[in-house]
Amino acid sequence: YMPNDPETAVRVLQAGAKRRAGDFLIRFALAHVYALQDRTEDALRLFGAVYEDAAREDALDQLSETFYLHYGMTCEQAGDHARAESVFEQGIALYPKSHQALNYLAYMWAERGINLDKALAYVRRALDEDPDNGAYLDTLGWVYYKQHAYEPALDALRKAARALPGDPVIAGHVADVLEALNRPAEAAAYRARAATNAPPGAPPHSPPPPDAP
Repeated sequence: YMPNDPETAVRVLQAGAKRRAGDFLIRFALAHVYALQDRTEDALRLFGAVYEDAAREDALDQLSETFYLHYGMTCEQAGDHARAESVFEQGIALYPKSHQALNYLAYMWAERGINLDKALAYVRRALDEDPDNGAYLDTLGWVYYKQHAYEPALDALRKAARALPGDPVIAGHVADVLEALNRPAEAAAYRARAATNAPPGAPPHSPPPPDAP
């Protein structure tokens, strides 16, 4: 996608989309570039058009695992949680081992404090596919925390911290759990670590995006 020249990438993909209007992959690639440029409305409009065309052609199974993941992520980042959930669930139904989507949706639910039992089942499925993934371990710990299961939360989050040392959000999560366990001195140490490692203007933690399609 020519990451150092996104405008050229857009022009090339727009031309390709005009020449091959029925090509899902080209339009998906263009929607992804729009999302990377924070052109969220353009990205959502194009993602939606690709999805609707595929549905009309009874070809939803021809859309890739990565399509559903990026479409769902863009919906969530735009604040459309219901649409994000629907897209993720569609992708997971088609690709049951889509561990990035399983984790992303589980974390999204945990952040909002909803569907926690299902979130736990989904992140466990993600960890079945990638057991040492620090972001997935963080999600597991955060789901446990939201369920008030503080000891398993602490265990999972400490594993996450070992897998991703220096991650400020994981350190903050550990601090939250330690505070809930009434261990203020340890919590303060992790809170300081989180503050030290957080870059200015750092966005809230979410599972890392996948490679571009």
